[in-house]
Amino acid sequence: MNLSRNKIYLNRFKSIVPIFLCLSFLFVFFYLTFIANSDLSLGRFALDMDERITFDGVRNILHPNGIIEFMKSIIFGDQRYGRSLWISLSIFSYAPERLCGEHCQIIASRMCQVFLIFSVWLIFAFGILRNWYTRLLLAILIMSMPYSDYYFSTPKPEPLQLFFLAIFCFFYFKAKLAFGRFWIFAGLAFGTKISTLPVLFVLGMFSLFASYKLGMHDNTRRSILNSFFSFLTGLAIAVPILIIPSFLIVGYYSFFQ
Repeated sequence: MNLSRNKIYLNRFKSIVPIFLCLSFLFVFFYLTFIANSDLSLGRFALDMDERITFDGVRNILHPNGIIEFMKSIIFGDQRYGRSLWISLSIFSYAPERLCGEHCQIIASRMCQVFLIFSVWLIFAFGILRNWYTRLLLAILIMSMPYSDYYFSTPKPEPLQLFFLAIFCFFYFKAKLAFGRFWIFAGLAFGTKISTLPVLFVLGMFSLFASYKLGMHDNTRRSILNSFFSFLTGLAIAVPILIIPSFLIVGYYSFFQ
């Protein structure tokens, strides 16, 4: 009787250990990144050239001179990355910036990167993985990837790009490589940074192969078109200057179909 009870306690202990280690690792990680991101955050003068690019864009969105200037800041701002980067940073830093100005805007923009990468871990850890040991291993791998310390402290499009790709992959594998409306997240990832293209090309080929095996009937063709239009929608959201070209493409197809 005692042996069986001890075995139950031992099994419970074994199941709790990886959860405790994973949560402890993440807590320490968030604490250290917050301390690091609080440094050199007194104002724009303390930022390096890379960070000033996003800081200025977010500042223009948060403090526009009227609705026209606000729309210009959303749509026609810096286009070297997708506008989704500046929009997401503005949403995340809106409340902190209102509380204590530039200082909190800088910290919030940096921590936005941390939460995006943490969200990538959440999506894969609980959307695909089923074991806490593998979740712990994934957390360690993601947080220690090359250049991750740079992306944890400097607002850049890569964490947002990974976030959209993670959501896309979750639905992609859930749909067993099929096409679907979830390709809107592929469009968002591509619009955030063009380096998504090679990944989408490979995944698109797998989807075409899966569709070919099922047979190219009308529903499949409709699904491919819906995926393409969803992709264009995501791209237009990420890069608003492409709204009109995307609308024209959809309208042209609908008119001549």
